[in-house]
Formats: sequence, structure tokens, C-alpha cells
Amino acid sequence: MGGGGLKQAPVDVGLLFVLALWCLSALGFRARASVGLAVRASVWGFVVLGFGMAQSQIWVGPLHVYVRVMHLLVGLLALGLAETLAGRIKRSHHAA
Repeated sequence: MGGGGLKQAPVDVGLLFVLALWCLSALGFRARASVGLAVRASVWGFVVLGFGMAQSQIWVGPLHVYVRVMHLLVGLLALGLAETLAGRIKRSHHAA
């Protein structure tokens, strides 16, 4: 992770979030809680990472606000996937 101050902080947080999503996916695979959901979360991590890296070059200008909203929605969807997967992992451990 970089050390570029205030502008770098959201990038670092996003990267940590994607890494956490992938770790959670690995736990989902290991627990066999929901393999399909773990696959979706893993793949969505790549979507989040790619979109986050490319967003500054998409629709530069006044329309860029829509890109920021899409980035927010992509992140919220990832958060929902993580929450659902964490719940399934937790339930699979309680059932065992």
C-alpha cells in the first residue's frame, strides 16, 4: 500500500476491503458454507478492484459524478456479499 497522504487513503481502504473479501471467500470455500456465494464474492472482488483502479479515467468531466455513484453501488454490493457470506459461514460452524 502506498503512502501518499489523504488522496491515497481511500485507495488503501478499498484495497484492504477487497483483500478482506477474498479472505472471507477463502473461509467460505474452506467451511463449504456456500461455494457459489464464495465464487461470486471472489469474482466480485476483481470487479471492485478493476473498477476502483479505472474509475478516475471513466467519463472525465461533469458526468464523472455518475461514475462515483456507480463505484459506491459496486462497493455496497460487495459489502452485501461479504455480509451474506459471513452469515453462511457462521451458520455452518454452528451446525457442525
